[in-house]
Amino acid sequence: MAKILVCDDAAFMRMTLIKILKGAGHEVIGEAGNGLEAIQKYKELNPDIVLMDIVLGGGMDGVTIAAKMKEIHDHFCLIFISQYDNYYKEDMLAQTAEVNARKKCHPNYFTDEE
Repeated sequence: MAKILVCDDAAFMRMTLIKILKGAGHEVIGEAGNGLEAIQKYKELNPDIVLMDIVLGGGMDGVTIAAKMKEIHDHFCLIFISQYDNYYKEDMLAQTAEVNARKKCHPNYFTDEE
């Protein structure tokens, strides 16, 4: 199963996501509550997948953080999550395209299948 880094500024969301992911058999190797911590954990832990709030606290949004992560490792799997529906939608989608964050993750990241 995948090694996952969970990044969200809401502690209750991190706990909820971690519980769901572990229940599905994934290994949560770290968590971050702001942008700087997310980048540092990404450098240290080299996760298979980053699950990140697109509006992460700490002065950086998820798109900015994703661009910095891409500078560290060009190939990474990122899944954005958000409670926002239309407020940021169009602007954020345009920005994610700039960092190639909309590329699909390989399905085997989520299963034991070869």
